[in-house]
Amino acid sequence: AWRRAVATVRPELVMATHHSRYALSTHRWDAPLAHARESAAALNIPLAAPKVGEPIRL
Repeated sequence: AWRRAVATVRPELVMATHHSRYALSTHRWDAPLAHARESAAALNIPLAAPKVGEPIRL
């Protein structure tokens, strides 16, 4: 669903939020960010994934 939505909208940049913070699911704690990275790369769209508290210039 994420990849389809991004492919439809074709933004200049996507930003991952609420990811890889805690192990609260049955998948690996870092799986959502890994999926976002793979999807952004497949769509050739830059991905911003700042660390907690890291500033990002948009």
